[in-house]
Amino acid sequence: MSAFNVAVFASGRGRTLQNLLEHITQKSLSIEVKALVTHRPCAAIEVAKSNNIPVHIIDEADSKACHDLLQELKADLAVLAGWIKPFPVPAPISAINIHPSLLPKFGGPGMYGKHVHAAVIASGETRSGCTIHLVTEKYDEGPILSQMEVQVHPGDSAEILANRVFNAECRLLPETLASLAEGRIELPERARGIR
Repeated sequence: MSAFNVAVFASGRGRTLQNLLEHITQKSLSIEVKALVTHRPCAAIEVAKSNNIPVHIIDEADSKACHDLLQELKADLAVLAGWIKPFPVPAPISAINIHPSLLPKFGGPGMYGKHVHAAVIASGETRSGCTIHLVTEKYDEGPILSQMEVQVHPGDSAEILANRVFNAECRLLPETLASLAEGRIELPERARGIR
């Protein structure tokens, strides 16, 4: 069976990339990260470089450059892992995004990072979590592949809830990628779009 290759798109600290690489090293995830793609200097670049992963900085508005890169990398999947820009459409491969809420709640434009967790707390929800979904033309509205719940406790701040949700993300994303790589989750043939 050939390797399942992914291109990771990140804009920040690279914690999700680091988590994936740790799972690969521990042999609990059989995928290959072909490259890190980013649109700006960020800490994720150092994570990639320290693990001998090629880094590509592209203008997020340059769809052609992005698509050409994905074809060059021969990636099976684009993984948006803290990528804060629209993903260019149409894309030559499928893309998945990890979102820090239980979609369809608390998704859409402006709902990212601590904005999501603050909105969850303000709403009085007793549970939150994370969602992995296919990227489509509608922001955060693509088909849901997997979710993991966490409790929202009285007195939680956005930061405390963010940490709890991120810990769930660190379990859910490798599990979902393993299921995709092993064929236990199948992607629609034409899953294309923007985040």
